[in-house]
Amino acid sequence: LAALPAAPAPAAPVPYVDMAGASIAAPAPPENHQLAEESWDDPPAVASAPLPPQAPIPPSFGDGNAETGDLDDLVGEMMALTSKEAGSHSLLEHFHCIGCDFQVLVIEDCVWTDEVDYMFFRNNYPNIEKLRRCLVQQEDCRAYCCQCSWKSARSVSSLQEVADGLRWRKIA
Repeated sequence: LAALPAAPAPAAPVPYVDMAGASIAAPAPPENHQLAEESWDDPPAVASAPLPPQAPIPPSFGDGNAETGDLDDLVGEMMALTSKEAGSHSLLEHFHCIGCDFQVLVIEDCVWTDEVDYMFFRNNYPNIEKLRRCLVQQEDCRAYCCQCSWKSARSVSSLQEVADGLRWRKIA
């Protein structure tokens, strides 16, 4: 058997040059040399902001058992939608925004903080977990929103009063 030829020597590193033609230091190699298999479709790995102390943390349903955990999660989500606990939420049937064409979402016993703006709702509606970070518990109040507007109101307020000044309409 013939011996294999030796591998070629690694090429000399290419010097880094800035726009003016001056040599600059090369960037440091990454600490982890293993390439992670990432896709453009994967969400970026960003640490999520902690929930404010007012936001209730949903209870854990099931013990993680694959056979019963999924069913317990589904039952728990359905119960959360029908309960009227602080922070419970639902989409209001036949109550739509004619600006963004989305249903209006209501969250019980909460109000919106002053930190919310149009882009917050544009990016986070209808994800209640993301919306919770800008909610504060307040008894006998409701927080309403769609993808382009929001309002906090007393629980006794009618939908007509809530919609006043907004593009929310009752659609039969």
